[in-house]
Amino acid sequence: MKRVASVLVLLLVGSAVMAGTTSAGGNGSEKTVLRNTTSYSCGGGANPAPDSDSFAVLNERNGTLSAEVVLRNARPNATYTVWVIQTPSGADCGSPDLTITTNGQGNGTGHWDEPILPGNNGAWVAAFAFGSSGPGQFLYGPAAVLS
Repeated sequence: MKRVASVLVLLLVGSAVMAGTTSAGGNGSEKTVLRNTTSYSCGGGANPAPDSDSFAVLNERNGTLSAEVVLRNARPNATYTVWVIQTPSGADCGSPDLTITTNGQGNGTGHWDEPILPGNNGAWVAAFAFGSSGPGQFLYGPAAVLS
């Protein structure tokens, strides 16, 4: 009997914990690796190319698109201009959203939020280090479906 009571307590506690959680919206967060490429489409993101160590975590929640952009082993001491581009429309493809300055190891992070525009259900991230050249100057991600 004691064992049955313990199991019931655990089930009730588990139910209470689950009732307090909320959905991340859509499919939840989506991590996309940024690729070393200049080949992309505004409505579809980067074409297949070698991956970099950098990535973006994209999430949709309550009509807001959030992007956490993590640059790792990118261009050292560089300032990257970053675009968060909604798909499938390619909205905002021509307007940068934030900048990230990397440290001496090429690491840096940034965060961006924006309302999801009607008709869009995904996004991708582009990062470009103006004034530099070579590997890591262009970092573009594939499109992620979020809702």
